[in-house]
Amino acid sequence: MKHVDEHTLELLALRAPEVLGKEAAIRKHLAKCAGCRTTLEEIEGFYRDVERDYSLSASEVKPKRSTALTRRKELAPYFDAIDSQGAVLAEVKVPSLWRRARNYGFGHPVISSSFAAILIVALVLSLKAITGNAENPSYYFYNTLTNHLEIYGGDNKLLWSLPTYNVAGDKYFEDRYGVHKTVIADLYGNGKKEVVTVVALRDHVYPQPIRVFDNRGRLVRSFTFKDKKIAFRGQQYDIPFQPDYIAPVKAPDGKTDLIVGATNTRSPYIIARFDSRLRMIGEFWHYGVLKVNKIDVYHDGVQEIAITGWNDVHDTSTGSYNLVGVLDPSRITGKKESVRTRGFGLPPSDAELYYVRLPKSSIELAQALGADSRILSEDSDSLLQVEVEPLDYRNPVGFWGFDFIFSLGDMKVHQVKYWSTTPETFQALKKEGKVSGTFGDQYLAMLKYGVRYWNGNKWVKDATKIKTGV
Repeated sequence: MKHVDEHTLELLALRAPEVLGKEAAIRKHLAKCAGCRTTLEEIEGFYRDVERDYSLSASEVKPKRSTALTRRKELAPYFDAIDSQGAVLAEVKVPSLWRRARNYGFGHPVISSSFAAILIVALVLSLKAITGNAENPSYYFYNTLTNHLEIYGGDNKLLWSLPTYNVAGDKYFEDRYGVHKTVIADLYGNGKKEVVTVVALRDHVYPQPIRVFDNRGRLVRSFTFKDKKIAFRGQQYDIPFQPDYIAPVKAPDGKTDLIVGATNTRSPYIIARFDSRLRMIGEFWHYGVLKVNKIDVYHDGVQEIAITGWNDVHDTSTGSYNLVGVLDPSRITGKKESVRTRGFGLPPSDAELYYVRLPKSSIELAQALGADSRILSEDSDSLLQVEVEPLDYRNPVGFWGFDFIFSLGDMKVHQVKYWSTTPETFQALKKEGKVSGTFGDQYLAMLKYGVRYWNGNKWVKDATKIKTGV
């Protein structure tokens, strides 16, 4: 059996991007190999001890500026002395840091925990210096081990980091729905990139703001939906709205606008458009929770916004349903509402280009657990794949899912695919007498036939854009 080398296991423990694509294969090996599994557990335990010891000693050991090993990257005024530490668990290289520190501990058994913490920091900094440089951010990384949002520059160089409240949850939503809670963009068109995030930081500010950091990690802009209130068909909703997804789009002036979705955990949902200085330009209100993705529908270099999620109006003919839509971000101006969820008392939006209703399968109706839609991927330059899956996975029968394949340009549905577990779930429900018929090509054809498009006046079968003023 070929074992996994220590360096790879250490990168896995640190959730380094270099090994995330290989994680499934590594985990499969670990399930069979007790030796490698023990080594990984030892490495993970080591870094947990580092995080704990360093956090404890940071308030106890305060070297003078002239004798400090390195100057800390302070992100005042948001974090206290402990939280403001830059990520010290940066990229590691052979020889392994955890092995070097552990071996030093074996040779110096009386070393104090405070000095050990400083030693560990010094070892890390000897491998990768953390300095206040002016490099442009290149990508971000959710470090679930240290609970930090880490910002990297060229050559995988760690620039700075932010302590977060629950970065594992943020990573889960990004991975599952293909959306972004953090983006890196040149907002002002000056060649310097900013970091925009709606991730909850460890300062516990509520309501959670949208925050813009410059390339050095300094907070330069913030916006909170704290005063945002709305009524829908006589029902007042005044729970603070929290931003959850971001999509940067190019503005006509060459700068970058930010499209931000926000929820108050109830059905009203706002998609707001901000300019590069985080000034709100427009609001798009929808009754039913959405997810926001950037997309170029017409292949013309102009970015549109794709929305997925569900319409929660519960009208007499359709009830709630999953949807996929396309918005023109340049038309998100003023305060307007979706043409398919009228009731906010606002003018109808002209930003909606397409609004597509996805049909409910007999499996979804039988399980009565609800479903959710998301953009799974752009399969090619011409196809868009939208997935419908159970809203709640805690079901006794089995998993299921359908992928609706649309052509970009006209949003025509071409094909419906299914998860490999869907036929088994169908058969289990059939045995219970909850569904009937046969699962096969005809079943998928009926789902495809059930897709409907809003033309501005009524639902139609053929793919069509929304005609305003109809």
